[in-house]
Amino acid sequence: MLNLQILSIFLSFLEIYSTKVLLLSLDGFRWDYFYMHKEQLPNLHKIAQNGVFVHNGLMNNWVTNTFPSHRSLLTGLYEESHGIVGNTFFAPELNDTFYKWTTDEKFWNWSTPIWKVAEDQGVPSGCVSIAGCDVKEQQPSHFVEWSRDYTFRDLIDKSVDMFMKPKSSKGRRNVDSSKESKKPAEAVFFYYYKVDYAGHKYGPDGKEMKDVLKEVDNELEYLVDRLATLRNFYNIYIDLIITSDHGMLSINKTIVLDNDINKSVAKEVVNRGNIVHIWPYKDPSMEPKLMAAIDKIRKRYPKGFKVTRKEDLPDRLHFKKSIRCPPLMLIAEPHYEFIDQEDEDEGKQIRGNHGYYPERKDMHPIFIASGRSFKENYNHTSPQIQLVDVMPLVAHLLNITPNANNGSLRGVNKLLVPGVASNQTFWIDSATINSVNLLCLLLCCLKILF
Repeated sequence: MLNLQILSIFLSFLEIYSTKVLLLSLDGFRWDYFYMHKEQLPNLHKIAQNGVFVHNGLMNNWVTNTFPSHRSLLTGLYEESHGIVGNTFFAPELNDTFYKWTTDEKFWNWSTPIWKVAEDQGVPSGCVSIAGCDVKEQQPSHFVEWSRDYTFRDLIDKSVDMFMKPKSSKGRRNVDSSKESKKPAEAVFFYYYKVDYAGHKYGPDGKEMKDVLKEVDNELEYLVDRLATLRNFYNIYIDLIITSDHGMLSINKTIVLDNDINKSVAKEVVNRGNIVHIWPYKDPSMEPKLMAAIDKIRKRYPKGFKVTRKEDLPDRLHFKKSIRCPPLMLIAEPHYEFIDQEDEDEGKQIRGNHGYYPERKDMHPIFIASGRSFKENYNHTSPQIQLVDVMPLVAHLLNITPNANNGSLRGVNKLLVPGVASNQTFWIDSATINSVNLLCLLLCCLKILF
């Protein structure tokens, strides 16, 4: 009987010291901002010194845009598998168009985000303002839907609070008691947009970008302090992962498009950023009109873009096998951007963008992680870690079985301390083991005395 009691106490002790995961995605945070803007990022450098930094960032998927990349980050799948093939795209099987922040589950149900996978295996999770968090059929126990009204500090507080037990409402009126029944989250995924916003508006090299990075870094200090409070006062240990969805490239040339490429020559035209999706009419007599319109634009911008058919896309992009991949695409060359005539008339300027081929290092997102599972002061250079490797990494840290995915632990294993990297279910530091041994010894003494 005593042995069972000791085992029970031992297991509960391990639960107290179990590791949890907080993943922060800073939209548009290019990996080399870490070096370019070092003076503005002292707190981020401290986090890296206490953990790991991936030199050259993560190898992204194509297209390197917010919604496709976040879906890859959270599912471990390429775009052709998870189905979110753009920030905006036409889905032929639905005869409907997906727009930013579309929450209709019919667009999203090709894949399952890691927080839902965790929930299905008994691991309470949370998401805060990140792509896919608003899809009700896939929401975890804890969630905060997207809103630009939240400051970065608001989002930090909402995320960190998910790891704690809700305060008791006993004796208070008009309180939602259902929140008290929720178990604290063991994994939380949250998002902040402002670095991407600054990159688009001012470009990756502008003074304004430095100001935004400094502002974000100040709040990272607050995040670290909050995690330290969880650790020191509540024995809640967090593995912190700071990453992004893509990088950013300066834009200095624009291609005005929609006066020529519209529904007069194609069934569907989705023009966003540096890629135009074109779905031609099935009537073959319409193709010469479409190609003539494209040639007209090409004469104005002979070096601005390439015309690519679906079947000619390289296999390495893992894109063309999707039924949502359009038959024809216009793909802007680096530093070029497609814009609408209305934006041109209003003089709107975009000084930075993304969506270009993932081999470009300026498309690579940052990756920094710290916590008990990660090495300290480790600068990783090889092998190249992929964006799709992050989801299986998180699943590994949570000790859950991931859904089928395109990622691997081969590279990320090098970021982890030996006990974690060797697929050990959990790891406990020596002080904790000594405390457990002492507790067991005391219990044995009590049995002898009584």
